[in-house]
Amino acid sequence: MRRGLRRFLSSKTTAASSSSSSSSSSLFEGLTEFEVLGVEAGVTLDSRELETKFRDLQRQLHPDKYAQKSAAERLEAEKASARVNDAYATLRDPLQRADRAVALKLGRERVLGEAAPEASVLAHALEIREAVEECEDEYQLGEIFDDNQRRIDEALDLIARSYDRQAFEEAAAYVVRLRYLATIRADILQVSERRRWSLHHPG
Repeated sequence: MRRGLRRFLSSKTTAASSSSSSSSSSLFEGLTEFEVLGVEAGVTLDSRELETKFRDLQRQLHPDKYAQKSAAERLEAEKASARVNDAYATLRDPLQRADRAVALKLGRERVLGEAAPEASVLAHALEIREAVEECEDEYQLGEIFDDNQRRIDEALDLIARSYDRQAFEEAAAYVVRLRYLATIRADILQVSERRRWSLHHPG
């Protein structure tokens, strides 16, 4: 696909212009984010490989390469570039990547927004949010941040283990847990910024 990308774009725009339909099909139509970037679907991946694939595609879709092409080809390249950007943004984020990988195995679009969190997850989230707001200094906040980060790492590991065992419903539950932990992390960072605290420990 890489070497013939511009040729493929040209053939698609030619087909689109001869079609009676006013809508134009995208180069990556019907492909998952993993397929767009040419990496194996999964909750874990090689970040360097992902970035290499992303940059390779973006080089081939750079506007300079289509400056002398038709308006239809330039538009198709822009749409393809936007699709690559969206796919990269999803796969570089551990939560979004896990969400998509598990959802695909379950035949869904997404896990998040469909699966309900466990009661213990909700209770923990509420407890931590209260503790964050009651922090008296940056060291207390840093301890909460570190504990939450350990929980995030644990959730990521549990998702990967469940995925590898093909226990996809179980993995989906851990994805939901991870979403709440990621939200807590964002809340802690927001409090840290608002109070102008650094998240570190003494000594």
